[in-house]
Amino acid sequence: MSVYRPPVLRALATAALLIVFVAGCGSEEQAATEAAATTGAANAEVTEPFGAYEREVTQAEIDEKGEKPRPEGSTPPPAGTYRLALNSGSIVVTDPEGGSIGQELSVTGGTLVIKRYIGSGGIVFCTDDAESSYAWELAGDELALTPKHEGCGDREAVLAGTWLKSR
Repeated sequence: MSVYRPPVLRALATAALLIVFVAGCGSEEQAATEAAATTGAANAEVTEPFGAYEREVTQAEIDEKGEKPRPEGSTPPPAGTYRLALNSGSIVVTDPEGGSIGQELSVTGGTLVIKRYIGSGGIVFCTDDAESSYAWELAGDELALTPKHEGCGDREAVLAGTWLKSR
């Protein structure tokens, strides 16, 4: 469900969510790199999907997976380029219009577990922030997310697919 927020509030909320992300960003990758250097390994294998990614979400994906029936007063997520920021404690999704949503995140093996909302800068996937989970697979700069348990069609329409690591 999309909620209109004035541009100033949206910018402030987005900045707050980015601060949450930046606070934990890179520490896992840096630790993996330092461990590889200490042990003399030539290539550090990143075993967790932390970082920033982008992906094009099509109207067809939104039409196929989005909320049905759509709750009164809610609007579907817009098609376009989405940004995804993952760190050890949160997931932040930013839509093509600059709105964002943050949720608690934990990573267990090959599964992302998405928990309660921790902030919104203009968007909300669904009114119920029930826990969901996605299998993840990282191959080079591509992160594939596949829903394991998801009760929110709009969130699935945005998250399920292949994300490209941002530079």
